[in-house]
Amino acid sequence: MKIYKKNEYDIIYSIILGDGSIYKSDNSYTIFVGHGASQKDYLKWKCDLINSTPISSNALKINSKLTSLNKQTGKQYLQYYFKKTNKDFKQFFDCYYSQENRINNILNNLHSDRALSIWFMDDGATVKRRRKHVDGSIWYDRPTLNLCTH
Repeated sequence: MKIYKKNEYDIIYSIILGDGSIYKSDNSYTIFVGHGASQKDYLKWKCDLINSTPISSNALKINSKLTSLNKQTGKQYLQYYFKKTNKDFKQFFDCYYSQENRINNILNNLHSDRALSIWFMDDGATVKRRRKHVDGSIWYDRPTLNLCTH
């Protein structure tokens, strides 16, 4: 099993904690990250981030595919994605998908502001709370940050 540097751990954990996933097939483990057309540049940045480390011996490329039919809108959308298969990703899979101390395992492997930023960019949001004065005028509280962790 390969030993990764802290910044390499950060990249993988923050990506699978956010919009990415890691799955097992045979004796290999695959990281999959996909986004819609409006987030294609963000996906490219993530892809370049992985390509800048020894995690990826071959340069990852962004691919595209049509999603399944959305029953509410009757439309299909283009999804952009990249994936990387490597048997050494077992350690990430085991840590991320183990039921025992799962959250602690993951949070203890986020070592940088960049890792938290990736997680927030994937699963975070700012929320403005609209309020109404007694006289009917409307004002907004300061925005709050929400991180969706479910």
